[in-house]
Amino acid sequence: MGKWEYKIIAPMMAPGRIGDEAGYDAHDAFEELKKLGLDGWELVDVVKLSGDEWVYYNLDQTAPFILFLKRELT
Repeated sequence: MGKWEYKIIAPMMAPGRIGDEAGYDAHDAFEELKKLGLDGWELVDVVKLSGDEWVYYNLDQTAPFILFLKRELT
């Protein structure tokens, strides 16, 4: 059985840029995920956050969602 390391990412909002209705730049997110994938990271889950959850995770309303990634330790 393998051992894993984990990473949690809260993508930054980019007001006024081309992206979804919240102003998030989807192209930048895609490019970042490509880089992480090449480094062995696998996207496990995406969780959309409510305003209360932003405060709970101390994200200062910078992300509409958080990404959970894992990769096997070598």
